[in-house]
Amino acid sequence: MKLFLIDNYKLNIYVLPNKVEDAFLIDYHSPSGIEETITLRAENNSWIIESTPDVSIYNFSQSISKEELKDGACYQVKFSDLNYHLLLFCMDTPIKYVDLDTSTRDVITIGRGADSDIIYDNSYTGYPHAT
Repeated sequence: MKLFLIDNYKLNIYVLPNKVEDAFLIDYHSPSGIEETITLRAENNSWIIESTPDVSIYNFSQSISKEELKDGACYQVKFSDLNYHLLLFCMDTPIKYVDLDTSTRDVITIGRGADSDIIYDNSYTGYPHAT
C-alpha cells in the first residue's frame, strides 16, 4: 500500500511493507522544522492508524481512536503542536498513468465523473473537483 502525506507545500510518499508486522513510522518535517511521527501498528495482518496524545486522526471530520487502513481511505492528521491539518491518502490499487496532451487545452478538469480529464474516484473528490 502507498501512503501520500500532503501539506500545503509538499507531497510525501511512503510504501508500506508487504509483510505486516511490528510498526511502521511516518516521519513528517514541518516547513518550520518541527519533526513529528505517525505510528502505524500491525494488528491481525492489517495496518492500523490511531490517535495518540500527540496526533489526532480524523475520517470525514470525525475523530477516530483507531482504524484499519484501507484502499482509498483519506484521513486528516493533526499534530498537537502544529496549527494545521495534513491529509493522508491510502492507495492499494495501482495507479493508472495516461498521457494527457495539454498543448491544445485551455482547461483541464479533475473529478470523479467520466467527463473529467483526470478521474479520481474518491469520496473527497467532486464532480468535477478542480479545473
